[in-house]
Amino acid sequence: MSVRLAHIAVLLALTTFAAGIGGIAATWRIADREFRDVLDEDLANNTDLIAELVALDGFTLTGEALRDLLADVFDDDDASLWITVYDLSSDSHVSNFDHDIRYDGNEDGAVELNFAGHPWQGFREDESHYVVQVMRRADVYDDVRDEFLEDIVTPVLVGSGVNLALIGILIAFFLWPVSRLARQLESRSASSLAPLDVRTPATEVRVLRDVINELIGDVEDV
Repeated sequence: MSVRLAHIAVLLALTTFAAGIGGIAATWRIADREFRDVLDEDLANNTDLIAELVALDGFTLTGEALRDLLADVFDDDDASLWITVYDLSSDSHVSNFDHDIRYDGNEDGAVELNFAGHPWQGFREDESHYVVQVMRRADVYDDVRDEFLEDIVTPVLVGSGVNLALIGILIAFFLWPVSRLARQLESRSASSLAPLDVRTPATEVRVLRDVINELIGDVEDV
């Protein structure tokens, strides 16, 4: 069985390309999962913190008190966050967004709701007679996630492209003169004593060319 170097080079290039695409896809999926876990853990921790703070003695369930509390927990007024505190003892609630959604009695944990035309996801935690619900807009989360993943994947994509280009240049650098040498040998007649003319910076190919030309010269001198 005979195999041309060009076929091996194409196979190597395709394999490298497939490996690069596979690596990028794997990086995207892993980073997506890790980023989601980090955001969910942060949101769950903030839910627990707010629940503990509202359960402290002296907390009054008012909109102003909630705004002050949120200002202490979060750096700024984040419109992508929806926080509601339910007071089970008085069947009332306060929230950073006006709404009439009553507590549904479900247990603590992950929550998904639709509100103001947007999907929301977050967590719920009860403390004493209060239930704290902290949620983030899912579409805003997706935008933040995509920007984060682009920052990770873009360098990987560029690096893979550069590596593929370097491999292509390296293959062409050595393969082209070898292929040209093979074509010259295949196309010449058995009686031809013309020297091979293959110009290349590759030392190995030049040595092979010179040796063959020396042999041709020896035959011509006989």
